[in-house]
Amino acid sequence: MKYASTEAVTRALCAVAAEHRQVVTSEEHVIGADQVSRRTGDPMLTATDPDGSLPHEAWLEFGPQPSVNATVYPDGDVKLTVDGVEFSQVPLPNGTPVTDHRRCTEADRAA
Repeated sequence: MKYASTEAVTRALCAVAAEHRQVVTSEEHVIGADQVSRRTGDPMLTATDPDGSLPHEAWLEFGPQPSVNATVYPDGDVKLTVDGVEFSQVPLPNGTPVTDHRRCTEADRAA
C-alpha cells in the first residue's frame, strides 16, 4: 500500500496548525531503519528496509492551547496527543497528494 510521505504529512499538519493559530514549537526528524522507533530490531547502521525504502519518522509539537503532539510513522499512521489524550494509529487517507516536501517554514511557525 502506498502512503503519503512523512514530509507531506508534516507539511499538512503545519498548514492545519497555522490555520488554527497554533505555533510549531518543536520539530524533529529521524531517517533510517536503525533510527525510527518501530524498527528497533534492525541491525545498527541498517538504513533501508528490506524493500530498499528509507523509513522517515517525524515528531511535531504545537501550542499554545490545546497542546498537540504528533508522531508521523513511516508505515502510514500518525499518533496524535491532544492535551494528554492519545489517539494512536490515526490512518492516513489513500491518495493523499504529495505536493510539497519542505519542512515547516518560519512562516508556519510564526502564524
